[in-house]
Amino acid sequence: MFDVIVANPPYSDNEASDTVERVFWDAGHKTVTSFFRNAGGYLKPKDRLYCSWPNFADFGFLESLARGNGYSLRVVGEACHEWKIYRVYEMRLK
Repeated sequence: MFDVIVANPPYSDNEASDTVERVFWDAGHKTVTSFFRNAGGYLKPKDRLYCSWPNFADFGFLESLARGNGYSLRVVGEACHEWKIYRVYEMRLK
């Protein structure tokens, strides 16, 4: 069991052609979907999960995925670079 989990999952829905590309590409969002389905089983009650996600990967997708797996969430950080926005979410199991 963990007090805190920090994740920067791959966010682009594309096939990875090698191990390096798997850091960024996740065909069908299988990795991030599996992560949210299972991460709660590793958290102690009332503890936190932090996750980063960019606007070009769809904030709504990540927020829906988290809520659908029983997490409450709030934005605890945001950085902008040109048109790109990067957020850090704090999530807790409800």
